[in-house]
Amino acid sequence: MDAIEPEFRPAPETRLNDRIGKFVIGLDVIRDNPEAAARMLAGVVVVQAVTIYTYEGIEYHGFHPQFAPCPLGRVIPEYRCMVYKDRDVNDKEYYIQEWVPVELANATSCCKQ
Repeated sequence: MDAIEPEFRPAPETRLNDRIGKFVIGLDVIRDNPEAAARMLAGVVVVQAVTIYTYEGIEYHGFHPQFAPCPLGRVIPEYRCMVYKDRDVNDKEYYIQEWVPVELANATSCCKQ
């Protein structure tokens, strides 16, 4: 008897095709701290990148599992990457990266834009 291969279907919460967002990485970050820029881009499937001179940065459009689902035809939400440094029980440093919608990031920031 032949084994039947199960059909692979990713769980809906892990699908990236509707988890699109946009964000900006400053040119100064890319130039002065490329490792930080690379950490920010980790896990992002970039589909568009445009230099925006008024922001002095590059605006990226991409898919990431932490982005909220965005139905086709809607305005693409903007995110800010928050990176926190922490230590584990062995005192080893590691980074926590969290993508926060801009309206939430601004509400909790001491420097509202």
